[in-house]
Amino acid sequence: MHLVTGSTSVIDGVLRATEKAGFEVSRILLGPLASGAAVLDTHECELGVVLVDIGGMSTEVAVFFDGVVRHSGVIRLGSQHVTNDIAVGLKTSLEQAEDIKKNYGSAYSTALPDEPSFLVSDIGGQATKEVSCETLRRIVQPRMEEILSLVSEEIRRGDSTKKLGAGVVLTGGGALLRGIVPLAEEMLEMSARIGIPKGFSGLTEFVSSPVFANAVGLLLVELRAGGYSSAQMSRFGSQKKKNWWEWIQRLLKNNF
Repeated sequence: MHLVTGSTSVIDGVLRATEKAGFEVSRILLGPLASGAAVLDTHECELGVVLVDIGGMSTEVAVFFDGVVRHSGVIRLGSQHVTNDIAVGLKTSLEQAEDIKKNYGSAYSTALPDEPSFLVSDIGGQATKEVSCETLRRIVQPRMEEILSLVSEEIRRGDSTKKLGAGVVLTGGGALLRGIVPLAEEMLEMSARIGIPKGFSGLTEFVSSPVFANAVGLLLVELRAGGYSSAQMSRFGSQKKKNWWEWIQRLLKNNF
């Protein structure tokens, strides 16, 4: 048995916010379990695999083998901390730092972008300067190394290092950072890949990204558990089903 604890006040807050938005909560699910449902296959879970979901403010870790989760943990560092480091290091705004991270950031020396440098403006927007991508890497990589070193500690805490034949799968927005795969392989001493959601159709052009692993996984878990039975779908009617999918498509187009 794997027991997971959480803050009651935080959980209650999320439940209330969801219900106020007009949705009914059918279950509460550990984030990595949802992401795993979207990016892992049965063979990987049996052989042994680590799921690392690098979010904005935290990184979630789950270790699977023999088909079930054996250890999980949350690290209070994420890709937003990389953005903060860039903003401080380059003396620019958080908004521009986020754009710089996405367009030019790299976590490994052999994974620099094609452009050797880029322009960055100061916080007031009064002056610009040219910064090399190598300089940016020296800001980004240490933070990612810190995150992955804490991931390594979580894996050791689960006492399962020797049972992870399928390596590590990276999801979340932080998985989009250049060089994250070779850095993870070096730091964790196992093979690594980016987890792309699978097992669905119809919205693949919008959600085929590690960013959506958690959201897609939540839908898949509910569908596989019978959360949308034929009787329920009959009650709602085909037109409401169509409208639901259209709402999802608009949401993804407008926000991502």
